[in-house]
Amino acid sequence: MQSNLKPLGDITVLDLSRVLAGPYCTMMLGDLGAEVIKVERPGVGDETRQWGPPDAGGEAAYYLCMNRNKRSLTVNLKVPEGQEIIRQLAKQSDVVIENYKVGTLQKMGLGYKDLEKINPGLIYCSITGFGQNGPYKDKPGYDFMIQGMGGVMSFTGDPDGPPMKVGVAIVDITAGLFACSSIIAEKMLNRPGEEWLRELDNFQIPCGPINTLDKVFSDPQVLEREMVVEVPHPTAKTVKMVASPMKMSETTCEITRHPPLLGEHTEEILHEKFGYNPEKIEELRQNDII
Repeated sequence: MQSNLKPLGDITVLDLSRVLAGPYCTMMLGDLGAEVIKVERPGVGDETRQWGPPDAGGEAAYYLCMNRNKRSLTVNLKVPEGQEIIRQLAKQSDVVIENYKVGTLQKMGLGYKDLEKINPGLIYCSITGFGQNGPYKDKPGYDFMIQGMGGVMSFTGDPDGPPMKVGVAIVDITAGLFACSSIIAEKMLNRPGEEWLRELDNFQIPCGPINTLDKVFSDPQVLEREMVVEVPHPTAKTVKMVASPMKMSETTCEITRHPPLLGEHTEEILHEKFGYNPEKIEELRQNDII
């Protein structure tokens, strides 16, 4: 019987990241029970909020996929008072995650050396395209670009066609299908795929179907593992999401927060963390701080 304890229930994460790599990381931390405060630009937010269609209730599907189990706080990092809010939140946090270009947060006084002075135990995770040193350290990094520079695109796709980025990965379970089709191909067409899968299973040959997405999410294994969850959302009503694959024997790993609307929790967090009253919060908003 599972308890209500959460693996990271006593951890606070200050999430200064956006787009994919960082938000995916903090989503997993949130799934494990950490308190995640997602900091976004006032009026704009994470770039992926606008990366639609498809969208649901005005929120892009791309954003919804990466930002559950978080609270959203809008803060203008370009002004001193906004930077001070981040410093004070970092003082109360266990982890800071950011994926800005190298040196960007340091210029704002929010780099590791700056925040480590006010919170010596702080874990500061910086996600960059090329790392903190080397001739490319100042270059921005994007998935498509790195696939090209890393050589992946040179051997993906049609040998006679242009370079192609990796799509959805096919895993080891399909290796058996490729082996069989390269040998018994015309013979395989004489019987339905379900029959071949049953027969191959009987001989303990690793195999699996190449599913369309509708079949993926109706698969008995996926259903048994409860890998599809429905999350209430204030504008999209209900959003179907892929659940966390991490299943704990003694603690829960659950979705307790929908992907937040932009700045949805700004007042709540500022009141909770700093005791700001509505007048102070309105003053910050009028001065474009939040």
